[in-house]
Amino acid sequence: MKYKLYRAQYEMQFDENGEPLEWEDAFELVGVEYAQDVDRATPILIKAVIDELSTTPKYANCEVAAFAPDLYTQELSDEYDYEMMGIVYPPNADHNILIPFLIKEEDESQE
Repeated sequence: MKYKLYRAQYEMQFDENGEPLEWEDAFELVGVEYAQDVDRATPILIKAVIDELSTTPKYANCEVAAFAPDLYTQELSDEYDYEMMGIVYPPNADHNILIPFLIKEEDESQE
C-alpha cells in the first residue's frame, strides 16, 4: 500500500474551553511511504512526521513528536483515510503546538 502524508499549513487553534476549532482544508503533500498495511506503516509515518517538523526552521529549537495514525473521522470529507497529530514542544512556552496531518491510503495496483 502507498500512504500519502499531508501536513496542515496551520497550527491547531482552540476555543476558550480548550476545544479544538474546526480544521481548515489547507494541506500540502509532504511525503509518500510504502508498507504492507497501516500497522506496518505506523512507525514509518511517525518518523516522517517527526522529520518534517524537526526540519521546519520555525521549530528549530523545539522537541517534536507524533501520535500514531487514527481513522479519519470527519464526516465532511472521505478524501483521507487516517489522521495524525504532530506535537511541537517549544522551550519556555505556555502550551505545546499541534500540527494536523492527514493520510491517503492507496492500493499500488490501482496506478
